Order: sequence, then structure tokens, then C-alpha cells
Amino acid sequence: MCRDLLRHTAGQGAGDQLLREVAARLDGQLREDDLAVRFGGDEFLVALPRTNAREAERVATRLRDRLEQPITVDDDLELQVGASIGVVSTEEPRPVEELVRAADAAMYARKRERRAARVDAGSTSPRE
Repeated sequence: MCRDLLRHTAGQGAGDQLLREVAARLDGQLREDDLAVRFGGDEFLVALPRTNAREAERVATRLRDRLEQPITVDDDLELQVGASIGVVSTEEPRPVEELVRAADAAMYARKRERRAARVDAGSTSPRE
């Protein structure tokens, strides 16, 4: 959603710069064996092999904190983006599709929580 709005207001190049910076920030927080891929318009999927649920939550917090730092595109346009991250952990092999569905559901639950917290705090304009 943010990328589309940016492309319509600042142009295709700004949207592409934003995606590249988000990808670089993800990559900079991950280990060599971890994998981050663009999953949809402004959604990314991160796989953390050999990572327990507690450590995955710590990684998710680190990723969100890094992504929420201001991003500058077109040399002078500063953007603030939000990140809602769904975490799924498994000890047993499970089909990738099942893990993606579970992570997607967890991400949307996190988005709902964050929106509710902003409304409770008096802000009604969603950032995600």
C-alpha cells in the first residue's frame, strides 16, 4: 500500500528505491543462512532455519525496529514505514504453504493489534 501511494505521488523510481532499501535493511539484519524474499507488493517473507520461537521473535523485533527508521528516497524525501511481522515456528517439517498461511495470519493479527493500539492512543490514521 505504501509503495503504491509513493509511486503515484513521487514516481516509479521512488517506489523502487524504497523496496531496495527495505530489502537491504532486511538483509543487513539476517544471518548468511537466513532467507528474505519479496512475497507481494510490499510484503516480504523471511525464513530463519534452525531458529527457535524465542529467537525468531527477537529477530522480528530487530527487523521491525530497523525498518521503522526513516528512509530517504529521491535524495530529499524522508519516509517513515511501519512493519507488522507474523512469526511461526516449527520443530517438525511442515509444508511451506502451511507455514506461509500461518505466518500471514499471524502478521494480520499483529496489524490488527497495532491499529487498535493506535486508535486507543488517539490516532486513527493507519501507517500499514
